[in-house]
Amino acid sequence: MKIGIIKDCVYPYTKGGGELRDYMFAKEFVKMGHEVSLIGMKFWEGGTTVEIDEGITGVGITRKSSLYTSKGVRSLRDSIAFMQACSIYNLEDHVGKVDMLLTDHVPYLHLGNVQAWAQHLKIPIFVTWHEYYGYKHWLKERFLPVGITCGLIEKWVMGFGDRVVAVSERTKDRLLKAGADEGQVIVVEGGLDNDGVDAVTPFVHTSDVIYSTRMVRHKRVDLFLKAMKLAEERMFHSHAGKKLKIVLTGDGPLKPELERLAGELNLDVRFTGWIPSLADVWGYMKSSKVMVHTSEREGFGFTALEAMACGLPVVTSNEDSNAINQLVTHGYNGYISDPTVEGFATGFIRMYNQRLKSNLIPVNAKVFAKKYSWTTGAEKLIKEYENVR
Repeated sequence: MKIGIIKDCVYPYTKGGGELRDYMFAKEFVKMGHEVSLIGMKFWEGGTTVEIDEGITGVGITRKSSLYTSKGVRSLRDSIAFMQACSIYNLEDHVGKVDMLLTDHVPYLHLGNVQAWAQHLKIPIFVTWHEYYGYKHWLKERFLPVGITCGLIEKWVMGFGDRVVAVSERTKDRLLKAGADEGQVIVVEGGLDNDGVDAVTPFVHTSDVIYSTRMVRHKRVDLFLKAMKLAEERMFHSHAGKKLKIVLTGDGPLKPELERLAGELNLDVRFTGWIPSLADVWGYMKSSKVMVHTSEREGFGFTALEAMACGLPVVTSNEDSNAINQLVTHGYNGYISDPTVEGFATGFIRMYNQRLKSNLIPVNAKVFAKKYSWTTGAEKLIKEYENVR
């Protein structure tokens, strides 16, 4: 079977959680004997297509555009450009026939054209939702007329697809509250390459705390840095004047601003930029003691789960928009805090001190992470798709 997965971003050329999910499921589909095309913007040099991995082809249906504005929010220009690229004619020309079709809900406007292509092919379409934002989010992020329009579009496209695939129970709950058809929504969580994580050796460079993320507004890296400064000040006497060693993996439009902030706070921060190898990200995680994840919203939380597989307790917030707190049992494999400088600083100090005293929480974190498998999720997607056909 030929499987098409449509998203504006394509792994490994961009490295968000959604792209990683598509790539890992693609690898599992190939193991089952299928052929996969990851269809999106052309982020690579050369021709329209590129071999990403054995059995996985990247298909660029339009040239790449800037995904984020200088303020660290998604660009509307990207959404419009990708919508135009997802016309039936363009998809037929670049991709041809597929037997199974999955697409991401972001960047929204493309969904009408993709559904029209599915109807043209006479096959079902599954739409993956990582998060449902709602009007409150859009009005906070955009100017009033644009925010209202974005909220209306999000509500409108929620009806597209033969199945709505929520990446977590939290996302499913938010979709249902927004009016999604309960019979249409299924949950297929993300997975983890536990064997790959286990094979990685920690780096020589060690750190006290790590945050692996994109440098965009809703990840609140500024909040992370301020919380680590407060933690450092509070630990000064109890830990013999300790200077925290901090690692931030990832990149994004706010990186220069955050580097300046780290300098103003006099923090010892290693900004790695994008790391091409997942194994190297895990190497940094295994060389650290705690992950603090300050993101305002997460549909699932791959980096938090990877950190747990590396033996790190995860400090996260108690916000309803943050599904990572569904992965964390307070005091067992991490700490759930208020989304404040005080809250995250307290959570980090608690987890750091517990790691010094005992290896119990790292063991708990690893045991929890072992529950997640990409194979299980891929098999469920195939089965659900066959049921709808």
